Amino acid sequence: MAIASYGFMFFSCTGTMVAIGGATALDTLCGQALTSTNNPTILGLFLQQCIVILLLIFGLLITPIWLLSGRLFIALGQDFEILAMMAARLDNDSIGAQSILKSSSLLLTTISLGLSVAASHRIANFLGANRGSLAPTAITASYLLAFLTGAIEFAVIMLARRHYGYPFTRSPSVATKTARVLPLMAAFQVLDLSNGAAGGVLRGAGKNHLSGACNFVAYYGVGLTTGYLFWFQRGWGLFGLWAGIIAGSGALLLLQTACIMRISWDELGREVSKRHQP
Repeated sequence: MAIASYGFMFFSCTGTMVAIGGATALDTLCGQALTSTNNPTILGLFLQQCIVILLLIFGLLITPIWLLSGRLFIALGQDFEILAMMAARLDNDSIGAQSILKSSSLLLTTISLGLSVAASHRIANFLGANRGSLAPTAITASYLLAFLTGAIEFAVIMLARRHYGYPFTRSPSVATKTARVLPLMAAFQVLDLSNGAAGGVLRGAGKNHLSGACNFVAYYGVGLTTGYLFWFQRGWGLFGLWAGIIAGSGALLLLQTACIMRISWDELGREVSKRHQP
């Protein structure tokens, strides 16, 4: 289980996330270019360029890392003290519960991704057509839809809380541990959906760098620190880990919303429309 978990994490970081990051760049380019040029063929051009760039990234950078991963991990080594400290804090029931919670959260993340893509395309279309004044309406609709969807997910998860773990495990102790931490995972879905909407807005506006900076500060500066304090210092175990995740997600929502509120949409619409004119 440890090898499978580590392999999945490594593949996600070096494969899935790289592919999603490259592909979602099209949200900005295609959405803005289509309405500003009214030329559908430009979408095919952007798609071809994106495919070529991703093939080069995977062919020249990612594939060698995969092929040499064994030697790479051995060369990097592992900090025994950190591993021992983590192993002492995580019992078997917590590991099983975390597997259930993580799998469920990853599945629900697809809803957040869909909402994020829809928001980015809507904002990009308005900016490309030089109709930046309509962007705040689309932003409000995206936030409301994210909150309502998250509230529905939260309610459904909480209604099934007592029996949620049993389809995944036959162990009553693992199911009980899952039920205890499940409210935090359910609350995270509301924040994750809202962050998906906010990230989509920034991506549609071409402010991908701001979203990336917010993610780095929120998750590494707030989430990781809070999770460490609750997990190790307070001894909350799995509950503390998810408390840190929620703290980071909440900080991310505040940071991204602050960035969105500082954007002058009319001015940005004129800038985007002019940029794509021949």
